[in-house]
Parts: sequence; structure tokens; C-alpha cells
Amino acid sequence: MPIGSVRRGGKPPRRNNRNDRPATARLLSRHLSRTAPRPSTCTPPHTVHKKLPNRQVYKKTAIGRRVYKKLINVWYNITKSTFGDNLDFKVTGTETRTVRFMKFVVRMFKRKPEVTYLDGAMPQRAIFIANHSGASGPMTYRTYLTPPPMMIWAANEMMGGYKSRKRYLIDVFYGRKLGYGKFRARLCGTLFALVSGIIYNAGGTIPVYYDAGMRKTFAYSVECLRQGVSVLVFPENSDDGYNEELGALHRGYLTLAAVAKKELGEEIPVVPMYYSRRHAAIVVGKPHYASAITEELGKEGANEYFRNYINSLYTDYILKDKENEAAAEE
Repeated sequence: MPIGSVRRGGKPPRRNNRNDRPATARLLSRHLSRTAPRPSTCTPPHTVHKKLPNRQVYKKTAIGRRVYKKLINVWYNITKSTFGDNLDFKVTGTETRTVRFMKFVVRMFKRKPEVTYLDGAMPQRAIFIANHSGASGPMTYRTYLTPPPMMIWAANEMMGGYKSRKRYLIDVFYGRKLGYGKFRARLCGTLFALVSGIIYNAGGTIPVYYDAGMRKTFAYSVECLRQGVSVLVFPENSDDGYNEELGALHRGYLTLAAVAKKELGEEIPVVPMYYSRRHAAIVVGKPHYASAITEELGKEGANEYFRNYINSLYTDYILKDKENEAAAEE
């Protein structure tokens, strides 16, 4: 059968003979065989003439190998944080690149608040309790407060998969707490659910469970305090939204202080804080020891004491300072 002809089945004949190749291919193969370097006696010929694919050649270089691994890790983290089942809990004592980038974005679009330390400086290890102040509170505390590093209590739904975050954002956070309409809540919740996994995974968050699951939350928090990382808790009851003056508080932070004292053998101070988005001001209160206050006033009395103290940071310091500045300008 002549070369180039086609059988009745429609497929060209199989070329088993080397001479069946076209003339150009035969000449090129003969030229390469003459110009190729001869293999040494101690090296097998197949290792000298082996030609690697472009991807393997790229990975053979030192810089290429590092870049390749970096890209694979970044892609894995993005897909896992966005569409994974659950986010992994890890104690982050140092700031990651993602956290530094988020702080950079916050500083670009948010006015820097005036920070006041009533005790003169930030405690090195403490249980911070503060108002949530809507959606901007947690990232503002993390961005503009000086070290030490801190882990933030967050709803366990936000540490779940994409569907869990989307459902919580639409129904609870944007719909019920912030009071958005259905269309606006669905739009914001769908978009933020895509990137919230990356933010919560890199931002240092502790999942807050309910009922018996709170034991896991306390265990995570005590492990952070054992490693010298502070814990930030938002105890306000925000079922009806976020208000400037705090209403009822959940008592989880008091239980955490008692568990930390038992597990660590020392008492961790509780430091109240307040952030006013309208006045662009943060006030960090003085450290308190919850055990002494609880013994004197009981759990309900201690909870009410801390609620009044947080509200006093707003009324006695932020509002009065703004009123004094307005009076001085007049």
C-alpha cells in the first residue's frame, strides 16, 4: 500500500518501519543523531538523551520550584477557605500576610480612630470584652490597637462551609442584626460569603458553639491564653441589632475567666473596651479581675457591672470629650 493512502475504514496505515517516515523526518533524525554528544562509558545512554517536559524543566530550577509550591499552596488555601467544609482552628500569634493586607485595606477606607488607654498601655495578655459596633468593629480593633496579638470569638457558622456562611450572613447578620432588606441582604451575604472564609481563616478567630459545644470554645480560648495570645469577646446580645449603649450581655466571658484561672493556675484580667464608629474613637478600660467581682456581686451582678462599665466608657469619655471639644470651638 503506498504511503499516504487510506484504508477502507478511514484510518491511515500504521508505520512500523523507520523508512516509512517522510523524507524530512528521516533527514532531521539523521542530523540529530550525528550532532548529539556521545554518551560516556559510565553513564547510560538513556539518561543523556532524555528530554523532560517544559513543566518538569521549570520545576528543576530553584526559583521555579519555590514559586510552583507557593502557587499551589495559595490556590489550595483559597479553595479550601472558600468552598471547604470547615475552617481549621489554629492559634496565630503573629500576623500573616493576609492579615497585613486586610489592615492595609482598612486603613485606606477607614478613618483612624483616636485610641485612649485608661491604664496607660495595652495589657500583654487579657480577655478583652467590647461592643461589636456593627460590621466594622472587629477589624477596627485588630487594625488600630497596639500589640499584643489577639484571637476573636466568632459565630461557628462563619467557620463552616460556604453554604453555612452564606445562610448565616443573609438570615442573621445582614437581615436581622443590620436590618437590611431581602435583596440587599442576599446580595451582600452572597458576595461576602466568598471571601469571608479567607478572612476568618487568616484573621485568627475562635468558633463559638452553643450548649455543650461551648466546652470546645473554652478549650480553644485557654490554649490561646496559654501561648500568650489574648482573646477578644463580643458579649452583647445583638438579636435585635447593634446599639450604641449595650443592653444585656452573655456571660461566656465570665465562665472563660474562671476556666482559664483553673487551667492555667493564674487569673487572667478582663479588660473592657468601647469603639464608637460615629465619633471615630476607641477607649480601652482598666483591667478587672472577674473572680473578686463575682464573689462580691455574684454572676448576674458581675455581668451587670461590666455592662455599665463598658457603657461608661462611651458616655463618660467619648461623648464628654466630643462635647468639650465642641464647646471649646464655640
